Amino acid sequence: RANQNTPLTCLHIIFFREHNRQCDLILSQNPTLDDETVFQTARNKVIGFLQKIAFKDYLPALLGKDALDRFVGPYRGYKDTVNPTINL
Repeated sequence: RANQNTPLTCLHIIFFREHNRQCDLILSQNPTLDDETVFQTARNKVIGFLQKIAFKDYLPALLGKDALDRFVGPYRGYKDTVNPTINL
């Protein structure tokens, strides 16, 4: 399906390469970390980049600067007690 949606494929490749770049950077700074820890740490960083792009760049440009505050409310910090699963 990659040839059906070229822009999406390009974005996947960009973030795939960014993940690998982050892995190399993390491993160079912490050579004793195991592969899974390096992978998950890089994954968290890339997810943070994606969230920043979506919530700070894309949605305000699409909906207006104050739309997220109107519809969602201001960000009040991470809450580890909130269940992140999706109800089906």
